[in-house]
Amino acid sequence: MHNSCWDGWIGKDLYSKMGNKNPELRKVFEDAMERGVARATGEAGIKRLSGKGQKTGNTFYQYELKTAPGSKYGDHRLYGNLEKWTNSEGIVEERVIFRKYVKGSH
Repeated sequence: MHNSCWDGWIGKDLYSKMGNKNPELRKVFEDAMERGVARATGEAGIKRLSGKGQKTGNTFYQYELKTAPGSKYGDHRLYGNLEKWTNSEGIVEERVIFRKYVKGSH
């Protein structure tokens, strides 16, 4: 899932899994990503985490994709990191790739 505002994607495996299990939730995350950077507390969108970021399992994540607080999915988050990615023209770019889904993480 590409976002021209921030260059973020939901990883292919996670994107497919969410679509199969809960297409409504996937749409909520797509809409949050379309918003780009979450500029204030209480906004849906992409947030750069401070310090080492959020540790989930053995991995630290530097970015969080937030849903709208108070909504049906307000406590759901996706976490990701900046990764190198080679586009179809062979050019290496950096993108925020969200690979981890967590419910009730904040």
